[in-house]
Amino acid sequence: MNPRTERNRTHPFRLPVLLVAALAAAAVPAAARASDHADPTFVAETRVEGGLTGLFFFPKGDHMILVLGVHPGLQTAPPFDLEPYEFRIHIDHHSEVSYDDPQDVTRYGGTVVNPEGIAADVVFQLRFDDQGTLSSARVHGLADPHSVQVYSGVRDDPFIFPRFFKRNIVAAVLAIPKSSFPAGRQDFVLWATTLEDGVQVDHVGRSNRSQNARSDFLNTIPVHQQMQALHDEGHRRDEHASFLNRCNFLGGAVYQLVHLVWQLRPYDLVSPDVMIYTSRRPPGYPNGRRLE
Repeated sequence: MNPRTERNRTHPFRLPVLLVAALAAAAVPAAARASDHADPTFVAETRVEGGLTGLFFFPKGDHMILVLGVHPGLQTAPPFDLEPYEFRIHIDHHSEVSYDDPQDVTRYGGTVVNPEGIAADVVFQLRFDDQGTLSSARVHGLADPHSVQVYSGVRDDPFIFPRFFKRNIVAAVLAIPKSSFPAGRQDFVLWATTLEDGVQVDHVGRSNRSQNARSDFLNTIPVHQQMQALHDEGHRRDEHASFLNRCNFLGGAVYQLVHLVWQLRPYDLVSPDVMIYTSRRPPGYPNGRRLE
C-alpha cells in the first residue's frame, strides 16, 4: 500500500589474496567509497548511487521518525541514476532484546537473544526517481499505512567528520504514528538494504559495522545469516593470522597489518549488523551524544 508522499574457508597458500585485498581496501580513494558513508568495497564507483549512508529511528511526539540516506558523497545536481535500485527498511518488533550485558549495551545498544530469529515484521520498499524524490513507497506489516507521512529529497550529509563536509545525500524521512505498531512494543531491531535486480548489494544497521573494512562482507548477507557468517569468516581469518605469525614475514609487519585491518575482533562476533532502538530509556548514542 502506498503512504501519503510529499515531494519537497581458505588455506594459507591463498593468503596473498587476503593481503592484497586488505591493502586495496585501505587504499581506496574517498570518492569511490560507498555505503554507511565509508564502506571500502561496496560497489564500483559507477554504482555509488545504490550505497546506503545512514539509518536513524527516534520518537517525536506521537510519531516515530525513520530516516534513510542513500547516494553517499553526492556533489552533483540531478539527474541521478537511482532508478535501478530498490531500498528497503526492515523493522523487527518481535525479537527479544536483553540489556543485561553492559558491553553489548555500549557497543550495540543491547543483545538480541536469538539473532538467527531476526525477521522483518514491517518493511518499507522505496524507489527514487532521477531527481532524488520518491517515485514509489510501499509498506508491508504496518497498521494504517496511509497515515505514514513521507518526505524525500537531496539534503546535506549529517556525518560529523570533515571528510564528509560539503557532501550531500538523497534522503527519505518517514513519520510513522506510534499507534501503527502493536501496543506495548518497546524494543525494535532495524536494518536497511539495497537491492539491484532483486539481489542484495548493500546493508546498513548500526554505525561502524558493515562500513568497516574487516566487516564489509556482511553487506550482501541477510541479517539472520550474519552470525554464522561472522563466525565462519572469523575462523578463517584467525587461521591466516596464525600462519603469518608463525612465518614472521618482514619481522611480523605483515601479521600486524592483517591483524589491524582484516582480523575480526571477539566483539565482532556477538551481534549481527542491526540497530536496536528501545523506548525503555531516552534515545541517544552509546557515548551519550544526542542526535540534535
